[in-house]
Amino acid sequence: SNVATLGVGTALGQLSLVLMAPILTRLYGPDHFGNLQFMLSIGLILASVATLKYDLAIPLPKKQKHAFGLLKLSGIIATAFSLLLLVLAISLLEYGSGWEKLDRMGILILFIPFIVFTEAGMSILGMWAMREADYSSPAVSRSISGASIGVSQIILFFSGLSVNIGLILGQIIGQIAAFLALFSLLFRKGTLSSREKISSNELRQLVTDYRAFPLFSSWNSILNTLARNMPALFLALYFPIEKVGFFALGMRLVNLPLNLIGNSIGQVFYQHISKHARGGVSSLKFFKTTALKLLLIITPPMAAIYFGGAKIFELLLGDSWSEAGKIASLLVPYFLVRFVASPMSSVFAVFNKQHITLFWQAIYASCVFFIFFIGGKHLNFFLLIEVYSWATALLFLILFFLALFQVVKMERERA
Repeated sequence: SNVATLGVGTALGQLSLVLMAPILTRLYGPDHFGNLQFMLSIGLILASVATLKYDLAIPLPKKQKHAFGLLKLSGIIATAFSLLLLVLAISLLEYGSGWEKLDRMGILILFIPFIVFTEAGMSILGMWAMREADYSSPAVSRSISGASIGVSQIILFFSGLSVNIGLILGQIIGQIAAFLALFSLLFRKGTLSSREKISSNELRQLVTDYRAFPLFSSWNSILNTLARNMPALFLALYFPIEKVGFFALGMRLVNLPLNLIGNSIGQVFYQHISKHARGGVSSLKFFKTTALKLLLIITPPMAAIYFGGAKIFELLLGDSWSEAGKIASLLVPYFLVRFVASPMSSVFAVFNKQHITLFWQAIYASCVFFIFFIGGKHLNFFLLIEVYSWATALLFLILFFLALFQVVKMERERA
């Protein structure tokens, strides 16, 4: 029921963005979405380190006082980091960065620290809600996020502001609305407090006690965030910004429903495979049948996108967005294999083999980096996307067989 509660909130937020996409794509152009994705990619990468991952430790302490201390510590670090970024952004705005694409953004770079702060804040409050077993508050905030982002972007288009500023400011307004909603819900429930004062000495002790989180636990999250956001940054480096917009929207509109379905199935799979492991029940048949069901679910929509992506996007989003559909069709191998492999990779956590996931994630992030760093110099845009799609599909296929190998190995050890 808790998974369902979180899933409904995520679904409503993502559904709002999907439903508003045909309106937004008729108001804003590919170059505007390219600028938005460029800012978001930088912001999300920086947000992945903004708390030094001390927020991940919030659910762990036995004493509520120590958990509140970690919440406070995470908030202090995130605020200081965001203010430092704001100072840096102002300096870059005045003196330039030496990177033409970044300098061309002008005043837009001032939005990056706010993206970082709101993302970090949502992560901190989300971890606190998890500690308190409050699953409804994050669900409400996630549904507010998607709706408020889309509505704000539509309203700001008619406000007289610069179109680029309107799209990015709408994104930040939606994130702030979600953050304030989550904070307000937790505060009203009386959980967001501690009756005991936290001294500066105690905060320093928490930094030491939970130092493993910034030193070790953060890497998987950071690598994952880098791998997801590097493509947009490198595309902005080598190609016109509207190409980034086409790529971002093609990825986003296919990813939203796939992530929702895949994550839901993955959570159920993780729950069942954990139960099998605890009870000494064979998991191999369940692994194979789940993978087959995932393949059957994903094949029809991917076939439709592969053969008619340009026409589908043109029909839904407008005539100028057929290129986004062509990009989506090139990304079909990546979408298809990732949809099957990602949920199955939870077996590494069940069998206490997380180091395999971390090793794979490091290889994945490195490959994405080299594909775009080298390919951007030597390949045309569509060929680069195709290489990226097939290379990442191969990596996810390797991840799938590594997971299968772990299940087979466990079966043999039990036998």
